Amino acid sequence: MLNFVPYYMAMIQIKVINKGHQQLPAYATSQSAGMDLRANIDAPIVLQPMERRLIPTGLYIALSSGVLKHRCALVAVLL
Repeated sequence: MLNFVPYYMAMIQIKVINKGHQQLPAYATSQSAGMDLRANIDAPIVLQPMERRLIPTGLYIALSSGVLKHRCALVAVLL
């Protein structure tokens, strides 16, 4: 379980199942705005300009009813 404190400071529990070989999402620094996701891949993937591709993370996330989740990254969306 990850404990996450959103901007309104209410604690919610998120059940995370990691079927990949990467570590769980984590804040890189104390000043991080969000957690870093890691791709669950065995070889590097090179994206061409404007190319889109689904990148597996190996993560399965269960949220309580009424909780909205956002997945975003600087370069690509990881699924």
